[in-house]
Amino acid sequence: MTHTISPGAHAERYLSIPAAARVLGIPASTLRRAINRNLLPCHAPFSSRRRVLISEIRAAMLAYAALAAEGRDND
Repeated sequence: MTHTISPGAHAERYLSIPAAARVLGIPASTLRRAINRNLLPCHAPFSSRRRVLISEIRAAMLAYAALAAEGRDND
């Protein structure tokens, strides 16, 4: 089940953790672990079921990758 968060042609949808993991090509347990550690954002808009936005997950992954690359460059 998905929920639209904004109207219009480019509306982004909330995805369940397993659905988002399939889109990203990673195990759901990996995504869930990162969310539980507050490394990635999630939303629980109407219940205890957590939803994520792919754009937020991808942005966080890019930010962490940039930090990791910067750390390697300083070695």
